[in-house]
Amino acid sequence: MSIKKTYLNIKSVIPSNKRRKIKHFIYKSILFAFLDLISISLLIPVIILLFNPEKIKELSFKYFSFDLNISTLQVQVFLGSLILFYLVKIILQTKFNTSLYVFFYYLSTEITIESTNNFVFQSYTKHQHLNKGKIIQDINTIPEDFSCKFLLSFVNLITETIVLFLILVVLLIAYFKLTLIAVLVLFLLAVLMYLNKKKQLNLINSIYKESQAKSNSELLNILNGYLEIRNSGNYPIFLERFKKEKKILNEVTGRLISFNSNYSKYLEFALIISLVLFTIINFGNKDTIILLTIFGTSSLRLIPSISKILSALTLIKTYRYSLDILLSHEQNNVINNLKINYESQFKLENISFDYDGNSILENINLTIDKGSFIGIKGDSGIGKTTLLYIILGIIKPKKGNCFIDKTRIENYDFLPFANYVPQQPFLFNGTIIENIVLGQNPNEIDYNYIYYLCKKLELHVIIGKMDNEYETEIALESSRLSGGQKQRLALVRALYTRPSLLILDEATNQQDKHLEKVIFDFLSEINQKDNTTILSVSHDDDNDIFYKNIYKIENRNLTLL
Repeated sequence: MSIKKTYLNIKSVIPSNKRRKIKHFIYKSILFAFLDLISISLLIPVIILLFNPEKIKELSFKYFSFDLNISTLQVQVFLGSLILFYLVKIILQTKFNTSLYVFFYYLSTEITIESTNNFVFQSYTKHQHLNKGKIIQDINTIPEDFSCKFLLSFVNLITETIVLFLILVVLLIAYFKLTLIAVLVLFLLAVLMYLNKKKQLNLINSIYKESQAKSNSELLNILNGYLEIRNSGNYPIFLERFKKEKKILNEVTGRLISFNSNYSKYLEFALIISLVLFTIINFGNKDTIILLTIFGTSSLRLIPSISKILSALTLIKTYRYSLDILLSHEQNNVINNLKINYESQFKLENISFDYDGNSILENINLTIDKGSFIGIKGDSGIGKTTLLYIILGIIKPKKGNCFIDKTRIENYDFLPFANYVPQQPFLFNGTIIENIVLGQNPNEIDYNYIYYLCKKLELHVIIGKMDNEYETEIALESSRLSGGQKQRLALVRALYTRPSLLILDEATNQQDKHLEKVIFDFLSEINQKDNTTILSVSHDDDNDIFYKNIYKIENRNLTLL
């Protein structure tokens, strides 16, 4: 791919508000490169003065036709000024480098957030096919690899190439023969290094890209399946699988880092060869020592510049995959712009859905009147959850229409007036109150209503016995709450939003008979008092007495019992 095409692709990935700042960093990098060149150009006269003061007089008379007499005091003042100049330059450069790296890591954060948005708002059918290890790589690793390695290397390549060009132009003008020898040796060495490492770099690039996702997946297997794996006695097998992928990842990372650190060693060798060749060619020339010293001083900037260019090329090639992956991401924006109230009726008309060519639902017709309490039954895997997802807008039917109060709706993503409780509720790392309000402003939390809901669902006393009550921290897979308690907490979370439509998907299947009746008694009370519509999927026939209508899914059809 051409440099221009790569540049345009990079530009399309970077947030628009950050593009200008990257240009500013490039300009500042070039400015500091000029300061480095000035430093070298100022250092050269000092070296000549220290080695051969008469040479300054000779050069000034030869090129400018006047004698230049410089006293020892003037040399000392000049040297002191040069040291001060170096000090100021170093202070400015360290501040610049700090801001440069902070910016690129901050840019990585922004791209991470954008990648997270793309994941969250993609279609549910795509979500079902995703590998979690790959998702973690795309969200956590790819943005950092792109911003802090690929993009930063691209910027370094541009600035250091300009610096190298300027240094070589100056040296070729001043010391053509010595510079030409050095350039030829360095060029020959660079070609040999590239040809030698090209195949190995391609292999490292391929392995690095794949091993990240595989390593994440194996770790997730251990974390998510902790109990089952420990109970099976096969933990060492899973650990070995994780170790294998992690070992591959760390090995290629180590080789990559070694490539970058080894470049300077080869370049130092090339410089020594250049100086030796020049000394042999100019043996007996009285200015040889001065020229070698000047060239050696210039190498203080020349060698790091070439080393950075080679390192940048290596990193660009290795982390190019991150740009390709970011380009492949679809820009998924929030499509839940449905602004409609549920006043009297929600209706599905002739809804059909198939999954990978297998028909799940056919010509489903369902009317959900406001304030109704509906039960849905059917065998496991028959399509009950699929129907609920279609109602919520999580998945789209292959054909058919949805209506709210006789208004046809389409392309909606989650009904704004509905709340859903699955059979396996999600609890995140946070306090109990945080798990109920899900990010609501603390000043706006209705604690009295939360206490009321928890009392009704027999959670208030249980929470009150915890160390910090509602401020007690619970983890993602917390064992402080039983499965039934987690379900009831998820139900409190759903009811706290005062939904017009409450959808329960086997949301009480971990309760004992007493607690399940307590829950449905309370739901029935809410249904009658607040006119809340409730749609419940359950296998328990004891709950049938609470439903106003009961439907059954059988043979891909929905039948009213």
